[in-house]
Amino acid sequence: VVLPRVMSGAYSFPSGIQDDPILKLAMPEPEDYAMAEERRLLYVAITRAKVGVLLLTVAGRESQFIVELSQMAEASNGAIQYQGVVDGVGGA
Repeated sequence: VVLPRVMSGAYSFPSGIQDDPILKLAMPEPEDYAMAEERRLLYVAITRAKVGVLLLTVAGRESQFIVELSQMAEASNGAIQYQGVVDGVGGA
């Protein structure tokens, strides 16, 4: 599973846009937990992967989710593998 744009910003994941009118139609009542719907979506993507998950971000603009996952990986004593930032990835 490849997840692009997992970084902070308005048009990234999770979205920095707070008042999306389409989302209000689907979910008229606000969630109690911050970014609950985005967290559920990321959880489904990660847990349904059969081989692995690649989260793509931009150094210095990492999503809050990337930061949380890297902290969990560090605390897991090797149970969660985390490669970190890879420089020089991209096309010319």
